[in-house]
Amino acid sequence: VTSAILWNMVLTIGEVLWSPRQNAWMMTLAPAGREGIFLAFASLKDILITWPSSLFLGHINGVYNPNCREQGCRDEYGHFCDIYNAANGTCSSTQGLCLQLNTTLLLKTSDGSLTCPHTCQQCPGWEGQAETLWAIIFFSSLISPILIWFFLPFLRPTSTNSGGIFSCGVDRIKGVCGF
Repeated sequence: VTSAILWNMVLTIGEVLWSPRQNAWMMTLAPAGREGIFLAFASLKDILITWPSSLFLGHINGVYNPNCREQGCRDEYGHFCDIYNAANGTCSSTQGLCLQLNTTLLLKTSDGSLTCPHTCQQCPGWEGQAETLWAIIFFSSLISPILIWFFLPFLRPTSTNSGGIFSCGVDRIKGVCGF
């Protein structure tokens, strides 16, 4: 929970710092007297990209972080089978028994008693690839800044161009940052 709160805080701070700068930059590109319509069309991408990006993220999440229901660690309602019944050696959820779970592979606690899985990572036989998932998200997130870096000389008037497309000098960095 703490990590989720910190993640939300970092994203919020990033959005608070980036959005005004992005809007101001878009306004410098707008034709005089047409700033409102330009901003509306420029913001249209936020609406249009939501659905495809949700499909993409859902797909890679399903591939690299699959549901552990197949291993029997969740019941038919999606609840974890995390309640151990010592009397009959089975696991159940708040909704009922989980008969598919192989109870011979259950985790042992420090005192030697058995415990049922509370997460997919604890589920016997489950394998996720979180590192690959986050690498894909990281590299796909880099596409936007790289495209901005590449196309910025074409979007600004020639008087504010600061070097060629591939230059990485101080003048280019100042130009990208608007100085």
